[in-house]
Amino acid sequence: MDSRRKAKPVLLNRNLPNHATTTNRAYRLIDARGLPHPQLDSNYSSIDEALADAISWIQTQGARATSHWIGIEVSTPCGSWRTIHQPDMLLCPWPA
Repeated sequence: MDSRRKAKPVLLNRNLPNHATTTNRAYRLIDARGLPHPQLDSNYSSIDEALADAISWIQTQGARATSHWIGIEVSTPCGSWRTIHQPDMLLCPWPA
């Protein structure tokens, strides 16, 4: 007799929403402390949009700063935020 147990099939509840496809995610920029960035506290529809805004803002800072600590958070289906990129120095090239 085989002493191994057979795995029981798992039935998926097809009535539950799939959050990956039904929820629009929002992204936001955070500062070095992991708090919403004081100058860039906005919701973005994509990571690219958030980073483009951050780069644009950094470039307007001129000689005062060439790098800034910026991280990215994504909204969760339950309404909280999850860090997907820890704050790190965001380096931007000098404009030509």
